[in-house]
Amino acid sequence: MKDEIVNWLREEVKQAKAKGLIFGLSGGVDSAVTGVLSKQALAEKTLALVLPCHSQNKDVEDAKLIAKKFGIKYKVVNLSPIYDTLVKTLPPANRLTSGNLKPRLRMMTLYYFANKLNYLVTGTGNKSELMVGYFTKYGDGGVDLLPLGNLYKTEVRKLAEELSIPKKVIYKTPSAGLWEGQTDENEMGTTYNELDKILASLETGREVKSKKVQKIKSLMKKTEHKRSGPKIFKLGITTVIKDQKLYKEIERKARALEVISEVSKTIVSERYLKEILNSIVATVAQMMGTKICSIMFLDEEKQELSIVATQSLSETYIKKPPLKVGQSISGRVVKEKRPFTVLDVTEEKGYMYPEIAKKEGLVSMLSVPMMIREHVIGVINSYTSTRHKFTDDEIKTLQIIANQAAITIENTRLMEETLAMRDTLETRKLVERAKGILMKEQNLSEQEAFRCIQKKSMDTRKSMKQIAEAIILASELQTQK
Repeated sequence: MKDEIVNWLREEVKQAKAKGLIFGLSGGVDSAVTGVLSKQALAEKTLALVLPCHSQNKDVEDAKLIAKKFGIKYKVVNLSPIYDTLVKTLPPANRLTSGNLKPRLRMMTLYYFANKLNYLVTGTGNKSELMVGYFTKYGDGGVDLLPLGNLYKTEVRKLAEELSIPKKVIYKTPSAGLWEGQTDENEMGTTYNELDKILASLETGREVKSKKVQKIKSLMKKTEHKRSGPKIFKLGITTVIKDQKLYKEIERKARALEVISEVSKTIVSERYLKEILNSIVATVAQMMGTKICSIMFLDEEKQELSIVATQSLSETYIKKPPLKVGQSISGRVVKEKRPFTVLDVTEEKGYMYPEIAKKEGLVSMLSVPMMIREHVIGVINSYTSTRHKFTDDEIKTLQIIANQAAITIENTRLMEETLAMRDTLETRKLVERAKGILMKEQNLSEQEAFRCIQKKSMDTRKSMKQIAEAIILASELQTQK
């Protein structure tokens, strides 16, 4: 671990084209370990600043002890007079606010020398402190590098022992020195040993519920702002867009691309036509955010359009009589080979079933032709539950999907004609068997059982065969109990 950190420090300085490292030496174990590692990384190109600010003499002496023992070049800068002047100049504040001036003065001093020497500021914060936010924002948290940022406090102590740092420094009571008598553990309400165990359990998902754990979690949440940079307002799609309509439009377009991709994938799939149709209507309805989506096939001989797929479960809607081409909105779409929109189908004279629309809560409609070259094979209809003026982008997107679906459908028809009868019979047998299980276990009619399997297939976007196999397997497992 030691060698990895040392190499990392060297590489970071090199990448930044800096000349060395500078750090604050407080007399505590974290700064001692940071100092020794920095010295090992860049030898004489390191500088320790001892920055007393109404600090205890023993801390200053411990800092000097570390510097002399490991041959670290250091400089003492007494910040107490500056602190006193600043406190007198500023309005009165509580102990914490005034105390936080000290690490911020130290940060200013470190960066003064860092700029002067073209050094990087090496922070002394450890993982335990970072995770609970026990550091001063833009104070000891304002640094360039954090070599100990991935080590818990207990791990830093172990590393300190490996580095032969004096035990009186390793095990002295941790304190940020914000005010007289202040200690880390008293302020956090727990020891570092306890804290590290709690943090490790949270990271590994082995959380033990207790008041102390909840307190630590609360502290982590409260200090989250310390671990992230300032929020930036940006013009463009990467910002939190104030105009929710624009945001939803971006989301819808992204979803449209996904739907087109999904429909494209079905061209080379081996699913049955009915499954593909159900998948298309389900994904289109979700993408468009519409109440009902349906696909109608054109019977060229009868010149009629009939519903072949919809995610609606309404029997009234599903069993709508076929529409004559030329006598309905969808019929006009086929005849004129172009999309049509209706703001309110309940008020549209050309809409054939306004009563069904009222009953099902259908209002606005977008109907687009499904075409292969110039040949129309059907239409896709999308209905909203409130008045909606379909945009050009929505119309174009659905038209692309419809044309892609048309290719898929024709491809699937050809594939179904060449599928081996054995596979067809196997699937049908599985569905029949699954229907029988549902009819027996849930007291359903044959039609109800089939609809149950079909609904599950649509909801999960799995094939009827997969759903049937799952029902049969579940029944077999239940029998074995």
